[in-house]
Amino acid sequence: MDSLPRAAEEQDILKIAKELIGQLNIYSLKPISVSWAADVQLTLPDSEKTAPEFAGMIKREVPNGWCVFTWDRIILPVEMKGKLDPEDWRPLLASSLIYEEQLRNRRDLGFILLSTPVFVDAFG
Repeated sequence: MDSLPRAAEEQDILKIAKELIGQLNIYSLKPISVSWAADVQLTLPDSEKTAPEFAGMIKREVPNGWCVFTWDRIILPVEMKGKLDPEDWRPLLASSLIYEEQLRNRRDLGFILLSTPVFVDAFG
């Protein structure tokens, strides 16, 4: 594993994720990069843009052994960096994709409900 350069490792993980996205018929995600983080800032639904400033403090944890998908990125837990071969990420990516797709509608609805009072107050 140590002999595999990080960029090649990330490209292999990205390739596996794209294969799974195709197999699972999830067309709302278009990942172009892999990154490693302990948490991720909330993004707008189906967008690479982060939520407005009022939500800037809202972060989502990237649990150990889990993957977070944004519109264009795959975010993996920093604690796991270099510990698995790219192919070992396949079941983790698959389960995370299924979870993300099932909860996407709920999360989008929650964002709308959270932001509605702010917009009503701002424009009302």
